[in-house]
Amino acid sequence: MICRKCGSSLPDDLRFCPECGLSTAGSPKHSPGKNNTAARRPRQPIPGELPCPQCGRSNLPETTFQCRQCARTHLCVEHRDRDTLLCSECLRCSPSLDPQDRQAELEAARLTKNWHRLAEKCQRLLLQMHLAETERSSLRAMVSEAYYWIKREQDFGPVELRPFLVELYRSIAAHPKWADPWWLRGLLRFQLRGRYYLGVWSDVLSDFDRAIELDPAPDYFYRSRGIRTSFLHRNRDGIADFNRAIKLNPKMADFYLRRGNSFDSSFNYQGAIADYTRAIELDPRVADFYIQLGLSFNESGDYQDAIANFTRAIELEPGVAYFYQVRGVSYHYAGDYQGAVADFTRAVELDPTNAYAYFLRGISRINSGDAAGAVTDYSHAIRLGPPAAGYYRQRGVGYALLGDHPRAVTDFTRAVQLEPDVADFYRQRALSLVNCGDHPRALADFTRAVELDPADAASYKGRALCYRALGDSGSAAADELRAAALGDQA
Repeated sequence: MICRKCGSSLPDDLRFCPECGLSTAGSPKHSPGKNNTAARRPRQPIPGELPCPQCGRSNLPETTFQCRQCARTHLCVEHRDRDTLLCSECLRCSPSLDPQDRQAELEAARLTKNWHRLAEKCQRLLLQMHLAETERSSLRAMVSEAYYWIKREQDFGPVELRPFLVELYRSIAAHPKWADPWWLRGLLRFQLRGRYYLGVWSDVLSDFDRAIELDPAPDYFYRSRGIRTSFLHRNRDGIADFNRAIKLNPKMADFYLRRGNSFDSSFNYQGAIADYTRAIELDPRVADFYIQLGLSFNESGDYQDAIANFTRAIELEPGVAYFYQVRGVSYHYAGDYQGAVADFTRAVELDPTNAYAYFLRGISRINSGDAAGAVTDYSHAIRLGPPAAGYYRQRGVGYALLGDHPRAVTDFTRAVQLEPDVADFYRQRALSLVNCGDHPRALADFTRAVELDPADAASYKGRALCYRALGDSGSAAADELRAAALGDQA
């Protein structure tokens, strides 16, 4: 296959060109030739360009560098290590720093949250042949953490990932029996597929499979594959990989966290609670561990234990809006609506753009009898968030409780427009239409509600009231019988 951008000849199974990083989707599948209609004209050199002695790509001299160790000139800048000014081949073949100095440099990048730099340095070091396994294991943990935070906090797109990916393709080509480059490429491919929909999942997992096949000892290989299989809802496979990782390193709290996540996704909340508890025992300083434990307690209906764990997370990191939001949910489920309102209020103080926190506070205010405050919160949620039928539905309920049924009808209509197949929206609008005296339209809405949900006794009962108001007592009696049969004896 021929790259559409740089004209390089590539194997047919590549997803990205290792020279320029472009996706190979849509590239011609044949080599250039005189009689090949799929071929493209080779890239014409620009006057003054010189070939890179490492990869052969042509560059203008102003865009190249000279390696300080091997003294080669006109190297592509993507081969340069910014700290040592060595080319990647020299950096791979000889240590750049004393191990303690390397560790200090990495910790500095970690403490300053320079995740791009941390990922870059860890990858470069992992592609060196001379490293001891203890240092290599530490680097795997660091690069995994870097990519986690890159995905969570930073806009780190395909352009920034391209030099990393090119380096890994070349490393795999040069050392196909070396496990770390396969594993690192799997991490990068997951970033590209999970966030930017570039590539396919089978390539991600095949890289991890190959790394484990070549070297089954590193615990982080199983962790990485387990995260990806769980992400694809293959929780049983993910749990098996986390079991292997834990067997290899039973003191790593993160492995229990990951297995707990897979248990939770499988609705095995007791298994999740046990794993999160073990993670906290191993490292009690991580707020996320308490959050995950609290969420599993919430799912199992143990709201007081959930509140206790969310409170501990807030003590460790008091400036995170999400922590107050999830504790507010637990207070709400426990019936403490005032406590819930206080936590949702703190969440919107920390993050005034959080539409969902306003929505949740509105629900708690409705339950505590503050319909006017709830309408205000739902209005904030509608203004801040993308159009959501649930937001309009709840504000419609608030207007109905305040007796403003025309506005309630408007909001329920907007909810119906956004999600036209939800029976509850038609029923709510019908109730407000009844209060507006519009029984024909209410009858149509109740009819649509029972079409969508034939087991909805309340809609049959409401339709019966409309039939009676319109003088059709026979139809009203039939609907009253259906409502009674479905459990509404009123």
